[in-house]
Amino acid sequence: MGNTAGYTSLGEIRYFWEYLDRGDRLCGCGSALRGCPFWGPVIEELARDGRHDPALLAGLSQGLNRTRNLPIMTGERTARSPAWRTLLAGTAALYEAVGRRASGSMLVDASKVPSQLFLLKRVPDVDVRVLHLVRDSRAVAYSWQRRQKREPAVRGGGARMPRHSWLRSALAWNTENRYTQRFASGLPYAVLRHEDFARRPRPELDRALSALGLEADLSLLDRERLRLAPTHSVGGNPLRFSRETVCIQADEEWRSRMPVPVRIALGALTWPGLLRFGYGL
Repeated sequence: MGNTAGYTSLGEIRYFWEYLDRGDRLCGCGSALRGCPFWGPVIEELARDGRHDPALLAGLSQGLNRTRNLPIMTGERTARSPAWRTLLAGTAALYEAVGRRASGSMLVDASKVPSQLFLLKRVPDVDVRVLHLVRDSRAVAYSWQRRQKREPAVRGGGARMPRHSWLRSALAWNTENRYTQRFASGLPYAVLRHEDFARRPRPELDRALSALGLEADLSLLDRERLRLAPTHSVGGNPLRFSRETVCIQADEEWRSRMPVPVRIALGALTWPGLLRFGYGL
């Protein structure tokens, strides 16, 4: 969506405070965050405000804005705790600064974790709409376990993205999808299945945006191969750094390469969600 007029891609902005505090992460445009033409002015505005300590917010974000905390997020009682209020204030200030910088376009937060949605629902004057992207749990587990992708966002070029076990992926898939639906209650909400989008990109995305009351020029998706312009995304898939053309297609390797006992076990662990989102067992 960052290549679509009227939309500004923020990437996984839940990591903003951690990446700012570390100082070794690159924006999707290839610049260091502080030197980026988009994030640099945002960081300067937050520094002039003086009320939000990046190191403190980085620690709070790392400790609170996590999938493992979802079961204890019980609503307003949690949100009123001092730690959450501090993180909420920092998130609100960040969104206000980004909104001014983005000149009124729709901000696309690809953070993916429901804990970020828990925060955003409580930021004053933010119109939150939830596009719930979901993929077959077995494909997700296969991707997390097999991948050995380089992490180009870390300066130096030697970092690798993490890998997760089958079990951890299954538990996270169950928890994150359940709480995304729970926290999206009362908000404009649409589901977009990864597999459907890969087969019919433009119709499926147009359907999902329409359900959210949004419109976009999606003619870019009519091309067989796409050349995407750089965006100022914080965190996310390494593909955002690619300057080559890309093709949208379904990755079904897990169906032939995943061991059958593992596939059966994952289906047994995640079957309620698989059925809820229209997947077969």
